[in-house]
Formats: sequence, structure tokens, C-alpha cells
Amino acid sequence: GVWIALGVAESSSLKVGVQVIYVLVVPLLYNALLCVSYILEDPFGEDLLDFPMAAYTDGVKRFMSSVEVGTAQVRDEMMEMASQESLLRDPSPGSALRSS
Repeated sequence: GVWIALGVAESSSLKVGVQVIYVLVVPLLYNALLCVSYILEDPFGEDLLDFPMAAYTDGVKRFMSSVEVGTAQVRDEMMEMASQESLLRDPSPGSALRSS
């Protein structure tokens, strides 16, 4: 207000115009930031812009299930390979008992 009065007193339309824009734009930007912070406050809620929490947990569940299945397959293959290597070294059935 004071700067606008000084601009009017000095007949400076530039000072008046800048101050009017400043008075209108700053509160508008502040209000926009408040709206954005309100939207970002709870990203896992039920609003339109929130993350789909149910879909996220379903994806994590599917991923972990596939990891479990994959590790079980690898474990089974490694056990089979280990048993085949032990048979190749000593094919007789009771040889493991005799060597110990």
C-alpha cells in the first residue's frame, strides 16, 4: 500500500503496476503451494491423485511369490546337480558309508 501511494505521488506508473502485480501474484502462488501440499500430504489415501495402494501391495505379493518359486527351482536344480556329481565320483550305493 505504501509503495503504491509513493508511486502515485511520484507519477510513476511502473512502480504502481509492479506493486499491484506483486499484491495479486504472491498470494495466488502461496495459495497454489498450499493446495499442492494438501494433495501431497497423504499419498496413499483414497483421492484421485493418490497412489493405488492395493495395486502396489498386489504387485509386491506377486513379485515375492515369483522370487520364492524361482529360488525353489534353483535349489532343486542345485540339489539334483550335487547328487549327480556324487554319483559320478563313486557310483556304488554303499560307498559313502564305507569312506567315513
